[in-house]
Amino acid sequence: MTPAFLLRGSRYWLLAGAILLGLYLPLLYRDWLSLKKEAIHDIEWYTSSLAQLLSRDLAQYLGLEQVLSHLDRPFIRRQFDEHVHQKIGHLGLLRIKIYRRDGHQLYNSDGGPLQPEQPDADFRQVLTGAAVTYILDQDTYQHKYGNNAGRVTAETYYPILAGNPPAPAFVLEAYYDATSIIDRIHHLFLPRAISLALILLGVGGACAFILRKNLLLSDRVEQLEAFLPICSHCKKIRVEQDERTEWVAIDRYFSEENHISFSHGICDDCLAEHYPEVARKKKEVRSG
Repeated sequence: MTPAFLLRGSRYWLLAGAILLGLYLPLLYRDWLSLKKEAIHDIEWYTSSLAQLLSRDLAQYLGLEQVLSHLDRPFIRRQFDEHVHQKIGHLGLLRIKIYRRDGHQLYNSDGGPLQPEQPDADFRQVLTGAAVTYILDQDTYQHKYGNNAGRVTAETYYPILAGNPPAPAFVLEAYYDATSIIDRIHHLFLPRAISLALILLGVGGACAFILRKNLLLSDRVEQLEAFLPICSHCKKIRVEQDERTEWVAIDRYFSEENHISFSHGICDDCLAEHYPEVARKKKEVRSG
């Protein structure tokens, strides 16, 4: 292989590697987002189930709005608290909070003080009927709440529907231990990342093989083009163009191909062969 081939080949290998990496990283990121979306869907299922159970069960008694509006009454609060703890125990939720549309907190399942929630963009988004979920690792949770949960915690805001037709009337904030779900994502993600890498390496290897063959063929063509077919007798050069072959004189060939102009003369050997008298007199002049 010529140095030019190796230099040209290295550029192609770098380009192929950059293309494969440019494909791999977005596909890997999309796969990660897909797994994370599945995890959030699983996490939100527990919160949505609780919201639906509260709406269904409380509607059979005083009604959801009446119960939540009268939680300051000890009897209603005690009954509601028992009902909620039973449900979150079955669903595996850590604790919940319930807010009015204006952000005023109505209920806290861990018995802590009721603190209002500032209706930010996420809170307002929940009031349109959409769920909002954040996955907090231990450091993020400690920075946000000041204590270490010792787990990966999912924090979900979910609308509680009321009225006819049903519309978001309250906001349910639920916390869920998402450690097992996140671990499952990591265990699924690694094999997918390896499989994707192997697929792209296989495709890249096939492309590299084809590219190498093309480069070898191109280098061979360049080597063949470096040879100039010339007649061994008259020294005309063979030119192949438009599927026809033509033999042209050397001066014409270089004049047409390389725009070189020629001035004609005669060498000593040809002078002696074709004009011996002139050659003899020239020799005598040189020697005299």
